[in-house]
Amino acid sequence: MEMKLLPIETAPKDGTYILLFGDSGYITTPLRCCVGHWDYDYRPLDPWRKHDNSSFEDDGEPPIFWMPLPKLLKGEKSCL
Repeated sequence: MEMKLLPIETAPKDGTYILLFGDSGYITTPLRCCVGHWDYDYRPLDPWRKHDNSSFEDDGEPPIFWMPLPKLLKGEKSCL
């Protein structure tokens, strides 16, 4: 299965954890990535929340792409 970056406008806004991608500010590594989810109640002006409960925008610009989390292999347990 091919996985590709999707526009952030198409990301789920139901609390589902996904991979978030945003500009890093560096030439050598143009994107930064983290696990996160949409939480409008947390911060209405920047609702993308990282797995550690901080805002994605605390590290820079808002996310511009997203991707679903990879499926777990048989027998693996999620840490989320």
